[in-house]
Amino acid sequence: MRDAAHRQVDPLTTDALIARKIVVPTQRGVVVARPRLFRLLDDGSRYPLVTVVAPAGWGKTTLLSTWLAERADDSVVAWLSVDQEDDDPVRFWSQVIRTVTHALALPPDHALPTLRPTRATSNDVRFVAEMIDVLAALPEQVCLVIDDVHEITEPSIPAGLTYLVGHTPPNFRLVLSGRFLPGIPLGRMRVLDEVLEINAAALGFTDTELTSVLDGAGHSVEPEDTARLLQRTEGWPAGVRLAQLAMSGTVGATAALTDLTGEESVVAEYFGTEVFDRQDPATREFLLHTCVTDALTADLADALTGRNDSEQLLETMARTNTFIGIQGRRPWYRYHQLFAETLRSTLRREDPQRMRAQHRTAARWHLEHGDAVAAVRHAVDGGDLATARLALGRVWLRLVLDGELTTLNRVLDLLPRDTVSADAELVLVRAVLHLESGRHRRALADVETGERLIHRLDGADRARAAAVAATVRLRLAQLGGDINGARHAGEAVLSSPALEVDDPLRAMALLGLGVCEYFTGRRAAAQEILREGLRIARTTGHDYLVTGFLSQLAVVLTAQDRPVEAVDAAQEAVALAQRRGWGATPQMAVTWHALGWAHFLWNRLDEADLYLDRAELAAPSGDAALLAVIHMVQGLVQSLRRNHDAALALLTTAERDLGDVIDRFVFRSYIQAEVVRLLVTTGRLDEADRRLAAHRDGQPSVSLAVAEAELAWARGDAAAALVVVESAPGGTGSGFLDQHLQARVLSAVLTAELRRPDDADRILEEALDLALPGHYRQPFLQFGEARTLLEAHRGCPAHRRFVADLLGADDAPVTGAAGPGAEVLSDREVEVLGHLAAMLTAAEIGAEMFVSVNTVKTHLKSIYRKLGVSSRRQAVARGVELGIVRPGPGRM
Repeated sequence: MRDAAHRQVDPLTTDALIARKIVVPTQRGVVVARPRLFRLLDDGSRYPLVTVVAPAGWGKTTLLSTWLAERADDSVVAWLSVDQEDDDPVRFWSQVIRTVTHALALPPDHALPTLRPTRATSNDVRFVAEMIDVLAALPEQVCLVIDDVHEITEPSIPAGLTYLVGHTPPNFRLVLSGRFLPGIPLGRMRVLDEVLEINAAALGFTDTELTSVLDGAGHSVEPEDTARLLQRTEGWPAGVRLAQLAMSGTVGATAALTDLTGEESVVAEYFGTEVFDRQDPATREFLLHTCVTDALTADLADALTGRNDSEQLLETMARTNTFIGIQGRRPWYRYHQLFAETLRSTLRREDPQRMRAQHRTAARWHLEHGDAVAAVRHAVDGGDLATARLALGRVWLRLVLDGELTTLNRVLDLLPRDTVSADAELVLVRAVLHLESGRHRRALADVETGERLIHRLDGADRARAAAVAATVRLRLAQLGGDINGARHAGEAVLSSPALEVDDPLRAMALLGLGVCEYFTGRRAAAQEILREGLRIARTTGHDYLVTGFLSQLAVVLTAQDRPVEAVDAAQEAVALAQRRGWGATPQMAVTWHALGWAHFLWNRLDEADLYLDRAELAAPSGDAALLAVIHMVQGLVQSLRRNHDAALALLTTAERDLGDVIDRFVFRSYIQAEVVRLLVTTGRLDEADRRLAAHRDGQPSVSLAVAEAELAWARGDAAAALVVVESAPGGTGSGFLDQHLQARVLSAVLTAELRRPDDADRILEEALDLALPGHYRQPFLQFGEARTLLEAHRGCPAHRRFVADLLGADDAPVTGAAGPGAEVLSDREVEVLGHLAAMLTAAEIGAEMFVSVNTVKTHLKSIYRKLGVSSRRQAVARGVELGIVRPGPGRM
């Protein structure tokens, strides 16, 4: 592309000042290559108009000059840099003519240089029309770049430019660059796709471009520091340059580079001379009075300034790119963060009392408009602790119920620590925050402090504070296994005169009470309580609380022998949590557990493993009851896989989790019985007998009855075993359906062994009838002898498909890679073995598979046992030999 920079300026026709204005600027120093923008400008050749509009320092001139320098086509570039002196129609159009004439090296007698705008003609678009006719007759393609077009304020000039754009000849292209376009309407051109617009968002550095800039300047900066600088500058090229200037000769250069603030002298000086000082006095005052907020509306600006025309002023500043952006539909306006910091520094230095007053005004405005978080921040900055306390009191519960604990912690930290500790409501809020974050000892200490301070409150405030304290007490008691204490605290919350029927605090109490009823075996009561709490959560619109209730309902429905409904509830919780980013929160541990339990019942063991691993990772460390049931089901999965040692280790862990924290726990006998069954399976009959002896005089249990029967059977007395299993408590209220199905299947097997085939088939048919609605599979896979009975039952029309499924699934617990001389690995174990071959550590395998390190170790023990090896190297070698994994290092 040819341009005026490569021509000899005629001193007789062009003075030195004009000469500098009609050549493409030469860039000094290192200029970052910006191919993405160059491509955009190249593609813009089909548009009659290209605009490059952004605030000061966004690299508009640099972009255009470097792009033009790299162009290789034959079009002619005419460049004009305008200034305030060109804000005259005669002078402006004369400059345009002179620029194009010079770029094309036209002779003096050519039609274009002979055009002479006058005071009369330059205000008339007919002069522009005449110029267009001359331009259209030119034999070459011309690109006219007018830089700093924002300097034009005379209305007739934008009108002429608008006419020029609307009637551009095919051989002519116009590029306008500046901080804003002075009165040139683009609406119609946008609709007709006749304009290419490049704005600050496009001009801002990308991560790659910023890295290139820093590398070119010799700065060795880590990726996270580059990201920090990009966030601080918002991609503003001049901001990056100012950061480099700020670090010159400083110790800790990287910190100076990446922690750039608007208070830095070079930044403040730039904004002062290039932005602030260029505004009229009223606008400067407006900027200082509104800079205290991160974002503002016209209403907020009116409140801060006492004006009634803030909307017009904000729109003008946005249109003229005074480092202010528009976001949202209301709209909200936001100053560039470095510009805002410079303004705040100025206000703080010149009028600190005014700054505090502005913060107090902003606090009151935000409180009135429902943004209590912003109100707290401004109130604290303005020294108005009373308003800060009031705002926090309005917002804390919503933040808890919406899962915004980080925000609540940040807001609470704004208040002085001694102020919080001396205020009953605030210290109870801190107790709730500790509780939800798993800091139970701190929660207990704060609730005790809060209860001592409650007497300072009056009336409804005292009653509500007492309800908050009782809510914390309920959860702490539930976690500690004090069911009576939890129920007592829950009743105090539900009967509080300070709470309406649909108060979210009541919902929190109902959630805790529902968990208590579930773990003590009162499943119907738990479901009723949880559904009432779910109704409140949905009514009040708190999704975080909704996921909590759906999670607990999922496990209660599973315990009520309704796994299909349970999975529906769990999947609704998962969908909601994934939309909001709550997949790893403690309350979702219950959801993952419910899904793992249901998939175990359906014999989908790989899926069960995945869900249970997620549950273990998400579960709070202090929730012994939840950890116990997670480890219990993990043990059941391993037992069904025939990984007896791993199963026994997990069930023993479940017993240890439980300890003595809960007197009555619905899964206690289940865990005890499964430990005994594993001891029987592994031939440790005397140990199994000793364990059973401790429970023979206790509450009858179907699971312990099955274990007792299996022990008798293992000792060769099938008749005694049948007597024991038939004496097991009846009705699902005394146990879970899978336990009763195990008892029936075992009864059928024992009956068949005692040569009563018809009775055995009848008992098996009863079990199939019970199992079919919930698709229970695993109880039929507990006993290898049941397969013969199922084969004989294939012809029953009512169960044909289910039995075929069971017979097909009988090997499912141990399907996977096979080889001679090796027990078959599960799919999950094959995956772990593949990661071993890739030389990953146990921690890295856990990260790859989203499981805990302990779970990885359990899989490793099972792999070593099945493959008959004792080390990683041997396991990988054996896997290669069997064709399970590929040889060689690297991730698979």
